[in-house]
Amino acid sequence: EFRDSAPAFDPAGRYLYFVSVRTFDPVYDNVQFELSFPRAARPYLIALQADARPPFDPAPRGMKPTPGVGDSHAGAEGRGDGAARALRIDLEGIERRVAAFPVPEGRYGTIAATARHVFWTSYAVPGAHGRGGHKEAPGRLEAFDFDMMRTETWVERVDAFALSADSTTLVVRESRKLRAFDAAHKPETKDGDQSPSRASGWIDLQRVRVAVDPRAEWPQMLREVWRL
Repeated sequence: EFRDSAPAFDPAGRYLYFVSVRTFDPVYDNVQFELSFPRAARPYLIALQADARPPFDPAPRGMKPTPGVGDSHAGAEGRGDGAARALRIDLEGIERRVAAFPVPEGRYGTIAATARHVFWTSYAVPGAHGRGGHKEAPGRLEAFDFDMMRTETWVERVDAFALSADSTTLVVRESRKLRAFDAAHKPETKDGDQSPSRASGWIDLQRVRVAVDPRAEWPQMLREVWRL
């Protein structure tokens, strides 16, 4: 019924996150009498267990500080025993457990999650030709914080991003530049400081070396030519 994309699992095994075009708030055309849906997308989640509490309606709690993000989202990472929890998915009634993140409709791309944050890319609506000043431009990397129940922009200009398999490192790409930083904290921004180092996170792509094995390269070339 809807156009769903970019599925990503919660590392604690509680939710499946995805982007879906299912918010139908039409926009009137200024030139001719028509309606369109230039945005329509929002990030969503599905509770995988039938007894899961809606994450956007958390249980009341006092002012006593809690480590991490609490037991409800910390999962195996918060237990500290390194044991993998058995994943359970209750398929009955799963379509009724779809919930939208409390963010406006728009254009969203990749989505990924750690125990505390859910990350996604957000893009402006460009013009078909860009003559009106709305050209295709890099998006923003936004993070939804389960502790604070709010969304914050982490990186202003991003073409793409990826989260490491252990959910600890984010790598973002803008044009031909790559930057890596701790996925638990918003990266610091220092104007003009894009020198490659572990402190800044910028990666020196001039140091990248690619090894080619001719014996393996020739079968690969033949396979690709066969496909074409």
